Amino acid sequence: MFEEVELALERTRVIFTAIEDVIQNDWNKSDTLPFPVLLKKVLTKLGDGDFPPASIDALIRNYIRGHSLYCSSRGARGGVVPRAVRDQRRVEKETSEATKAAIKAQLDSKLTTTPASTQSAAERSANAA
Repeated sequence: MFEEVELALERTRVIFTAIEDVIQNDWNKSDTLPFPVLLKKVLTKLGDGDFPPASIDALIRNYIRGHSLYCSSRGARGGVVPRAVRDQRRVEKETSEATKAAIKAQLDSKLTTTPASTQSAAERSANAA
């Protein structure tokens, strides 16, 4: 029984090592690395092995989720992203939203302090005459 555990751990270690090798050496880290591209590169590194792509894909996603330097992003341009880049984007988005809220609050306060004219232009000209 322990032999099966050791065999599974060794196979997983080989896969994780290939993932790390691709991330460190084959990726420029300026763009998102899509999971299908990462899977292809990992399969190429592993060579002709007894590794089904579906199980490797699950291991890749699990490995990236728990990684301290990288994270996964979702959406049309999703994939592996450096955690620092994701955090920077999140800060920029929060700053942008806060700025928009502040501008909206200023506009709302100006609109409420400026009395709105209740007379139409025709009524004002009639009163002036």
